[in-house]
Amino acid sequence: MLIKKINICFFLSALLVFSCTDTLKKKESLSEVSEIHNIELNDCIDMTQDYSSVCRLEDEFESFELIQLENRSEAVLGDIRKMQACDSGMYILDSQNSLYLFDYDGAFVSKISRKGHSKTEYTDMFNFSANSVGDTVAILDFNCVKYFKSNSVYLRTDSLRDTPNWQGFLNTDNGFFLATCNRGLEIVLAQYTNNFETENPIIGCSADLIRDIPSSWRNIVQKNGKIICYYDYYTSTFYIYNLDDMSDSRCYSFHSPNILTEEKMRSGGVDSYGYDHLESYVFEDSIIWGIFIHQEVGYDFKLDLNTGLCLLNHHIDMGYNFLCSHNGWYYCGFDPGQLLQIADPKNNRYSATRKLLENSLKPYKDKIMDTDNYYILRMRKKEGRGR
Repeated sequence: MLIKKINICFFLSALLVFSCTDTLKKKESLSEVSEIHNIELNDCIDMTQDYSSVCRLEDEFESFELIQLENRSEAVLGDIRKMQACDSGMYILDSQNSLYLFDYDGAFVSKISRKGHSKTEYTDMFNFSANSVGDTVAILDFNCVKYFKSNSVYLRTDSLRDTPNWQGFLNTDNGFFLATCNRGLEIVLAQYTNNFETENPIIGCSADLIRDIPSSWRNIVQKNGKIICYYDYYTSTFYIYNLDDMSDSRCYSFHSPNILTEEKMRSGGVDSYGYDHLESYVFEDSIIWGIFIHQEVGYDFKLDLNTGLCLLNHHIDMGYNFLCSHNGWYYCGFDPGQLLQIADPKNNRYSATRKLLENSLKPYKDKIMDTDNYYILRMRKKEGRGR
């Protein structure tokens, strides 16, 4: 697959819409992008015909392990909206806007605060972000950020304006990164100091339409090492920045006849899922892994930022999305009903996934119940893969 690389610099706001750039306002305060990569999805597809015999995850990953989350009444999850793995365990935000911490054996550790109106509670939880150790977690609330210890003890509150419009939320040693795909804001990616007193706009856009990304998209901005990765859902573009030098930047724009673009979004009335689009992604070790829906087919998506190589490998039959990564481990989630279908030897639809998870399922043979809590699948990158 060939990626066309153009080494030019111009204001990033002119990149956000590829077919209707005249609608964008150029903002002189915004960062420049030094490399532009245009990727044709049709050129990336693995054309292997016998999909049922191909396990791409098995080629790339090993040490598959299923972790059953403790099924305590105070810790039963709704749908998983976001997960962040840290040194101390797994933080999980569910569809009820509750935040939980589990250890790597699946044991329930704590529930972080609760919804309410006191200083130590949150009014709503738009997102969260823990530090890498996991002993402190920040919650994005209405017009503020609230900090808690991992045992739910309240620490402090920082004020922040326009919180309801932000969707992505990332805590780093260099401060906070907030992101959105909501075109009701003039800024879609900004860096804040640790006390939120100073804002550094990075990517801007026109602001004449308000449209939210799907609620499960809480990880649109991610960090690995010194690199920040932001995915602009409505322009099908990754933006990559070096924290040591923000002028060291790249963007990867995906193209196909049916790709989701801001122009199509602005045409109105059409669900984004009708277009080619990225379902989820994780960023680690200069590799972006994800699930891409292309021509109504799911593909394992891999973009190597070191080589510029992009691959789409057929998604087989595995109904999963990448949730997060940490220290070489990658995480996906399964609700128990889904796992029951995969484990059923009579269900031919999931035969390839069952083969992939064969060893991981053995400890749970005939024990999985549809009333169980979520199961977390974790897997480690094979030595030398993608490097």
